[in-house]
Amino acid sequence: MKNIRRIKRQFIILSVLRRNARMSFLEISKSTGLNVSTLMKNVQDLSKELIKKYSCIVDFSKLGFKFNVIFLVKASKEKRVEISKLLEQPNVNNAYKVNDDFNYYIEAVFPDVNSYDNFKRALKSCSDCLLEFFVVEEIIKEGFLEKGIPLEK
Repeated sequence: MKNIRRIKRQFIILSVLRRNARMSFLEISKSTGLNVSTLMKNVQDLSKELIKKYSCIVDFSKLGFKFNVIFLVKASKEKRVEISKLLEQPNVNNAYKVNDDFNYYIEAVFPDVNSYDNFKRALKSCSDCLLEFFVVEEIIKEGFLEKGIPLEK
């Protein structure tokens, strides 16, 4: 029973941090009903166990990066080394290994058509199959746990 309470408390804290990780412990305490010392101990434990890093979500278009493109890539094992090198380019925002028909899901941002085209050509040269999608509107970004604890199984 104690473990279930701890897990629920962690979900509540994570939900608050996902909405705004810059809230003070006092503000989080007020919104969750947890006392500050318990909260601090839990956040410290979460930072060791679950939280990978604290970061900000940037509106890239306001920085001049107007092109947000998602690439689905299928590549033979021989070509994956080349793709790994491309993933180190600064335009790559997120990259995932995926299953089924494709090997990689890559999200990259570009300031102009030329930089997008150069990246696409390099990616195409080491891909067996390449699909691309331009993001026209961001609907949800990092939304999991922001709205509370998900339904139990």
